[in-house]
Order: sequence, then C-alpha cells, then structure tokens
Amino acid sequence: RLQADGRPVPWRPDSEPGSFAALFAGAQSLFRAATPKLEPPFVKPTPAYLKLYAAELLRVLLHISAPPASSEQPFALQDDAAKAIHHMSAPRSQPKLPATFEAASQREALATDFVVTLVDLNLTLPPDPNAKHAPATLDGAATGDIVLGVVEEDLLEPSSSQASKRASSAVPSEVSRLLQQGEECLSWNAALALYMLALDLATLCEDGFQAAVAKWRRRKEQAKVLIAVDLLERSKRVLAAARG
Repeated sequence: RLQADGRPVPWRPDSEPGSFAALFAGAQSLFRAATPKLEPPFVKPTPAYLKLYAAELLRVLLHISAPPASSEQPFALQDDAAKAIHHMSAPRSQPKLPATFEAASQREALATDFVVTLVDLNLTLPPDPNAKHAPATLDGAATGDIVLGVVEEDLLEPSSSQASKRASSAVPSEVSRLLQQGEECLSWNAALALYMLALDLATLCEDGFQAAVAKWRRRKEQAKVLIAVDLLERSKRVLAAARG
C-alpha cells in the first residue's frame, strides 16, 4: 500500500526487527526446513502456499524502492502456471538486495535455499510447455482473479453486501480463496512465483548460483544442477529480450 501510494516505508535501522534486512531474512527462512526440536526429528515441509507468499514477498522487497510507476504488478494465480513460466516478462525496475548480503557466502546461501525450495515442490522442472495442469478455482467471486496482497474489499462498492461480509472476516478473502485451491495448482503457482523471483536473483546472486552449481556437480546432485542452470539461462533470455 505504501509503495503504491508513493510513500516511503518507515524501516527500522540496520538488522533490527522491523528493518528491511530483518523482513527479508524472515521471508527467506521459509525456504529452509526448520530445525526439529522434538523426537523423532521430523519437521513438516513448508507447504506450497507459504512458498508462494514467500517468493512474492521477496520479489516485492527487492523492488520496494522503485517509483510507483515502475512497481511490479502483484502476483495473480494462474490457471496454467507451468505454461506461464515460458512466457515471463522482465521486471520493470532494478532489484536491490539488503546491504547485509555483501558477503558472497550469503548470496550462495540464498541461491541454495532458492533451488532446494524448487526441488522440494516435487514437480517436473523445467516444465513441459504443452502439459496440462490443474486450473485455479475462482469460485465465482466478483473480483475474479486471486491476486496476492490485494485487499479485494477495496475493489468492491462500499455499500455492497460482499464488501460488508468480507470486511467482517479476520482472514482476507484472498487467503481463503487461495487455500481452496488444489495441491497441484498451488505447487505450480509457487514454481511460477519462484521463477519470477529468479529473474531478480539470477542477476543479484549470479556468483552464488555458480558456486552452488559447482558444489552440486561435485556431489552429483543432478536435479539441483539442472534446475539452477535452467533458471540462469532462462533469466538471461528474458532479460536480454527486454533490452532488445
């Protein structure tokens, strides 16, 4: 909301709670498995819908300093997200990492977390552009698309019964509608959100990706190598096409 209105975000300084760096690190932590605290040492994997929100939040943060006219459009759930991966557009503004990512090891850690998150979605990547997947369910809502981070009540007439009903709910209608989607739909949309984020990270953390790929090649972790190389090459093609 602040970005759309052209107002600065009142960040706390450095890495304090409420700072840009702290929020970025919190979103990135959703790409990592939590440390088990009880026996047996099992931790439930991060669900696809949380990976989707984490990827979109990180993308927003990377472009938070962009002027309103150049700000990125919020993520909208796609009926065929796998196919959409093959038709991505370049970002409209230059992304920027927090100042805390000066060390190459931190960029490698981010690249590693990112690729492992994609692998853990258990999808066939890179996606087949001709394959059909489960569509999103729009459930007949007046506002149509499910758009992350958009308060749908603002798009309705204040006097409408739908606006009054949704405003009285503690859970935003966007979240409720998102959770009604099937696992396949959510997983492919999470993959799309991550590939869109890769358009930024492939440039900002290119050295981190290359270091991670070298490590995975030594360990013969071919799935991670395949996905990381595809991310870098696909991002370069999209960015080069945008530059003409």
